[in-house]
Amino acid sequence: MRKTFLLFFLLLLLTIFSGRSFGVTVYLHGTITDSSGGAPVPDHQVFIKTDFSSPFHYYKTVYTDSNGLYSDTVLNVPSFPVSFQISTYDCNNYVHTLTGLSSNSPIINNFQICVPPPTGCHSNFKYDSISGLNYQFTDLSEGSSTITSWRWNFGDPASGVNNLSVTQDPQHLYSGSGIYNVKLTIQSLTGCRDSIIRTVFIQVPLNQVNITGHVLGDSTGVPIADYPVMINAALIEYSKVVYSDQNGLYGDTLQGVPDGIPISVASYDCNNILHSNTVYSSSIPIQVDFHLCVNTRCYAGFSFELDSNNSVHNTFLFTDQSYGDPNHWSWSFGDGNSGTEKNPSHQYALPGTYRVLLTITREDSLGTWICSDTISQLVSTPSYFNIGGLLFIGQFPINNPHSTGDTGIVFLYRKHNQWIVPVDTAHFTFLGYYTFLNVLEGNYIIKAGLTGGSAHYSEFIPVYSGDNAKWQTSVPFTLNQNSFYNDLHLIPANDSLTGSAILKGSVVHMDDYQKLCSAEVLLYSEEMNPVRSVLTDPEGAFEIGGLPYGTYYLYPEITGKFARLLMVTVDSNNQIISDIQLDVYDNELTGTIPNPGKTGSLVGNIYPNPGTDVFHFTMGSPAAMNIRIELYSCTGMKLSVKSYVINQGRNILSMPLHDIVNGLYFMVVRKEDGKIINTQKLIKN
Repeated sequence: MRKTFLLFFLLLLLTIFSGRSFGVTVYLHGTITDSSGGAPVPDHQVFIKTDFSSPFHYYKTVYTDSNGLYSDTVLNVPSFPVSFQISTYDCNNYVHTLTGLSSNSPIINNFQICVPPPTGCHSNFKYDSISGLNYQFTDLSEGSSTITSWRWNFGDPASGVNNLSVTQDPQHLYSGSGIYNVKLTIQSLTGCRDSIIRTVFIQVPLNQVNITGHVLGDSTGVPIADYPVMINAALIEYSKVVYSDQNGLYGDTLQGVPDGIPISVASYDCNNILHSNTVYSSSIPIQVDFHLCVNTRCYAGFSFELDSNNSVHNTFLFTDQSYGDPNHWSWSFGDGNSGTEKNPSHQYALPGTYRVLLTITREDSLGTWICSDTISQLVSTPSYFNIGGLLFIGQFPINNPHSTGDTGIVFLYRKHNQWIVPVDTAHFTFLGYYTFLNVLEGNYIIKAGLTGGSAHYSEFIPVYSGDNAKWQTSVPFTLNQNSFYNDLHLIPANDSLTGSAILKGSVVHMDDYQKLCSAEVLLYSEEMNPVRSVLTDPEGAFEIGGLPYGTYYLYPEITGKFARLLMVTVDSNNQIISDIQLDVYDNELTGTIPNPGKTGSLVGNIYPNPGTDVFHFTMGSPAAMNIRIELYSCTGMKLSVKSYVINQGRNILSMPLHDIVNGLYFMVVRKEDGKIINTQKLIKN
């Protein structure tokens, strides 16, 4: 029977072009260990830069992890050998430097250095502005035994007796803005003593520091474009590399820097000699010019990729990556065609493998030849295939073997590195079978569901490849041949629930704060069983009604986006919950998805919100635990901290805010170890 269905849709295999993008990626890694005992040295600075006599410039600072391991990945390095210098400092402030060539990637360099001897305690602290010149100091010291005393010297003798403190986390009101050396001395129960002195900046400056200048050839005075200038202000832990423009002009702006801070402005010349200038922060613009020798050699290089979004198959995009400021390009595409553009596109008429040559030259204003170079790479064409499959509701496909009154809609997405790219959309009815023709080889995800006018629309929830409701748990497949058996089975909804509760809200894209229309919202029961699926309206709003009282979870399912699972509870006192906001994000860091079926704890929406004096929220936990709730102002100032004991299961918590003035606030729920469980905003009025 199944083969009969497929006879309607089997087509000839279409083999067309594809290409692979070539580029040199350099991997660097190594370890830093203690020369006296071989122990790893964590959180230690490692400086990675290229030999600045090369036209390829790179500069970066990385840190070792808890195992003493450092690593870095450098993309788009030219195909000619580039020398990398890896360096670090030891306990005597002596610099250790090792080198490696890009052609020998991965570059592995291990260091053995002396480190300060460990003690039984280590003093440390941080400081934060409370308001004006009033600052909060927080002890971060650690010890093998309990720390019993703290002695602070705030470096502010003008404040009199208040310059000293013996509390663990003191506050200090400074006598004026400026630079102060704060000393903390600790002592532990076993008699271990340690101290630290840190330079702190007590000021909320209104001025900004503007640094500009030119990078010019030392013999010609001609502007040097795209040349790196390193700007470092060690006292405020500021480091940045900026590049000159076509006129040789570079610039940088440092915000909120106190006057008189030393700033290093430096660059390397063609002989790898450092030209460094020290200036001091001021509201007056600072200009530092460089007159450097430049490398007159040319190095040809290019990358290419298939233009997969182009309706004309086998169109490739070529990008010049040459060095030495060429001003003439000559391309030979290997099929008898040529071009002179810097970044051309080219469409191959026949499949195959082609050798592409790029020749670059640089000429001066009189047409005198300065340098030239040639490079070649192989460009291969890919294949295109056909995709098909059946969409099931229950045991049978839609409209198969007889009409079910349904119309299917199917979406095809390409997985490209970390991106999910939409490729095509199709509607289908006949025998419940869908097809996508002439699809570029690669990795794909399919999503399918029923259209709004289908007879069974409210009875089933859309699914992705692997029959999962969320794209993050879908099962991608690799298309390297015709694939006609990509069947999908819609998930049955539990639409038999009835009641008077209503959930209303919107789906918001948090990267631009826009409400999203046609966004799918999944509703789950307290046991995480699927209940319904709805779409937001043109204004980005959704409404789910007719629900019995209880606890539910809401999740905005948008392909390629990340979101949080939100818990809501409706009861006789809260039959209608409005203004629910479901947030979606472009990246995973801000879009963490809790896992309620395993070890996660879930926090419901604050209600009422806006409110007056007392706010409530629910919290579900798989085990008893201690938490603390912190309240912050919209400026980030911590206003209160309250501890709670959470029982296993569902808890209803109250948060009285009688003494807080009206306004916008943020509630942060943390575990006992400080990890954040949930963050929400609330409005008191």
